[in-house]
Amino acid sequence: MNNSTLYNLSEKRTEIMGVAMLMVIVYHFALNFGFYHSPIIVRGDIGVDIFFFLSGFGCGFSVSKHSPKDFYANRIKRIVPIYFIIEILSILGNYVFLDQHVGAIDVYRLLCISFFTHGDLSVWYIHASMLFYLLTPFIMAMINKLGFKTFYFLMPCVVLAIFFSTYLHHSNINLMLYRFVPYIIGLFCAQAALDRSIVKTRKIIGGGILYLLLMLVLQIALKKQDLLIHNQLRYTIYPLLMIVMVYSCINYLPKNKYLFWIGLCSLECYLAHQPIMNYLSNIQNNILFFACSIIAIIVSVIFFHYINKKMSIFINHK
Repeated sequence: MNNSTLYNLSEKRTEIMGVAMLMVIVYHFALNFGFYHSPIIVRGDIGVDIFFFLSGFGCGFSVSKHSPKDFYANRIKRIVPIYFIIEILSILGNYVFLDQHVGAIDVYRLLCISFFTHGDLSVWYIHASMLFYLLTPFIMAMINKLGFKTFYFLMPCVVLAIFFSTYLHHSNINLMLYRFVPYIIGLFCAQAALDRSIVKTRKIIGGGILYLLLMLVLQIALKKQDLLIHNQLRYTIYPLLMIVMVYSCINYLPKNKYLFWIGLCSLECYLAHQPIMNYLSNIQNNILFFACSIIAIIVSVIFFHYINKKMSIFINHK
């Protein structure tokens, strides 16, 4: 992609997010149906990686337009209110439908730290994203000052963090560290679209290849199975190839209002769909489970998106 294509990507970002959200939902349905070794499971969570890339891409544009203070405020207003509402309802739902009592992990989850303290995967994407958002203004400042040299500084740090994280009491932190790479690439792509003199697209591709080689060398030297090269391909190269494919299709097709709507409601959809599937998991018939889940997800997403819009209007007015 050249820089004009990257800039046009921002116009198609919401529709691509819609595709990514559908991939995540299909992935979770496949897990519920027990398709653990199917291609859907092996590659289905690429939707999450696409989200991280697009999030980095969007945040790169946002930071260029706002001060760090305003950037943080916008992220908090966009995520935290609806996150609290859905998570509190999920905790109540877990008690009512799944007979799960409120515990410390629920408090940590509300504080967006349960992924780091307990390896909790229920809403780990949100927790990881909040940390990435915290770092974003500093990374973009480095990119503006040092250009692509920033990549050569960050990638070794990520590689070492992945290595040392294998010695922590839970290994789920790797999920976040692997996904930091597509997020950073998204930031660089945003900067390449905004100012080609600072970051060139071909350097981003070259830097990605160097990162994979560095991971391969470290894996061979340390004989760490956790650093298998296919993980790097899975969490970095595959999502970027998928974005190119999806963008190419969407770019030559009329605007799809359904994909756009799903992308627009992706936060509400991400937060709501998994609890709903858990509550309905006792339905033995797969077709009935699928139908009930889809209906419940659509209704809840419409409701939560409406609530989120009203809250945004209220908060912005205040």
